[in-house]
Amino acid sequence: MYNKEAVIFQRKFTNNGEVKKDTIKFLCSQKTKAFLAKFNTKFVLVKASNYVDEVYCNSEKLCDIEYSNSKVKYNIIYDDITKLWLVVNSEGNGIIINSEGYERINITEGISEANIGNISFRKRKIYIPNEDFLYIINVKDQSKNKNMEFNTIMTPRTKFYNINTDGFSVIANNKLYEVC
Repeated sequence: MYNKEAVIFQRKFTNNGEVKKDTIKFLCSQKTKAFLAKFNTKFVLVKASNYVDEVYCNSEKLCDIEYSNSKVKYNIIYDDITKLWLVVNSEGNGIIINSEGYERINITEGISEANIGNISFRKRKIYIPNEDFLYIINVKDQSKNKNMEFNTIMTPRTKFYNINTDGFSVIANNKLYEVC
């Protein structure tokens, strides 16, 4: 809150070192469910509405995402490699934002309120941690899904780090694991 208004401050640095500050008043009466900013130029946020949440990219409404449970949670992830944004809720409804607009996705398995905050998104693949297994979805072709068993190291609270062509690192139960 700034002067009793919900706003987003955006600061830009010009080539000659000056700081430009924009103040964006943004649907102050609606609750913000999720927010992520990247590169001081782009942000995505989800605003609450009645069983249809609104997704905004910068200051423009992009689309709606439906939900049935009023306590639905969101995760917004930006993939630095593909330059894509993933916006997904704990019911599996979501979108992939690209330079032309967006495409809808619907994740029918493996996603819940317990793991929504630990989902990762890299090279058009969504990594969803679950109890003793990892669910991987290739968003290019949602029929190409993979379940990988990881007895004892994978939980809904597992955090992913350093996803690359050789594998990835995870932190589970306060221990770091390298998966190759």
